[in-house]
Amino acid sequence: MSDEVVQRATGRDWAAWFSLLDARGAASMAHAAIARLTASQGAAPWWSQMVAVAYERARGLRDVHQKSDGYSASCSRTIAVSAGKAYSAWKEARKRSAWLPGPVAIRTASPGKRLRFNWPVDGRDTSVEVHFWPKGPDRVQIAIQHGKLAGRDEFNRMKAFWGERLDVLRDRLERAAR
Repeated sequence: MSDEVVQRATGRDWAAWFSLLDARGAASMAHAAIARLTASQGAAPWWSQMVAVAYERARGLRDVHQKSDGYSASCSRTIAVSAGKAYSAWKEARKRSAWLPGPVAIRTASPGKRLRFNWPVDGRDTSVEVHFWPKGPDRVQIAIQHGKLAGRDEFNRMKAFWGERLDVLRDRLERAAR
């Protein structure tokens, strides 16, 4: 984000923010404390988060794709079937087991729109959210957000895994639709 945009929205450019935060010892603070500090200096809530994350990244305190609860990987594919068919391929265990290995215990579901479930990674539960975005009567974009990943290696591994799984799902569904 440009200096001009940040200056217009917060009253300070990046250099001014980083100088202020350095002077206040933000490099040794937790994210929430940095965000509170930026808010106390006049940044609106969204901007206080934005400035805090940018500062953490600039000072090597936070990596790209890293959130407060770990890394978050995303992946999406557009598939030439209806949103209902794609949703069914995820929701129904028999259909899902043909392309996605392992048990899935769905926590919440909004029919045709979204699913949330835990996914085991290295012996602990992580969080997966799947969104279905219709792109017409016979096209849907499926977007996966996989959170609570422990580090960059897990991020890379799970991003590749979901890309492969979505490719398999796309091939199966499109082949069946022909």
